[in-house]
Amino acid sequence: MPGSQNRHQISLPCEAASVRMARRFVAVHLHEWVDGVSAEDTIDDALLVASELVGNAVRHCTGRIGLCVERLAEEVEISVSDDSTKLPAATDAVPTSESGRGLTIVGALCSAWGVRPVAGHGKAVWGRVPTVVARSA
Repeated sequence: MPGSQNRHQISLPCEAASVRMARRFVAVHLHEWVDGVSAEDTIDDALLVASELVGNAVRHCTGRIGLCVERLAEEVEISVSDDSTKLPAATDAVPTSESGRGLTIVGALCSAWGVRPVAGHGKAVWGRVPTVVARSA
C-alpha cells in the first residue's frame, strides 16, 4: 500500500549533486506523508534540513552518504550518515561568511537534532522537523 511505510533510506555518492538527489528523495516521501495547511511549510523545512545535512556530509566524507527519512508521530526525522568521525559543531558565522550557518539553520527548524555514532562507519547527524497533520498509514 503506497504511503504505508514509515521509513525510507537511500545511499548517495559523496558529491555535490547528492544534495539535489536528497531533496528529491525527501520530497517524494513527505508528499505521501503530510497533508493539510502546514504541509508545504513542513516540506520546505524538511528539504532545507536535508540540504544542510547532506551538504555537510559531502564536505567531510570520503565514501557513500546514507540518507534516511522516517515518519514519527508528529515529526519527520531526517538522518544523514557519513564515514567521517569529525563531529559537527554549530559556529557563529560572520555576516560576510559564505558558510558556517548550516547547523544553526537545522537547530532553528528542528524540534531536536543531534549526532549518533554509526558502528564502524562514522556518524549520523539527525534532525526532527515537526508536522502538524500527518496522513494515517
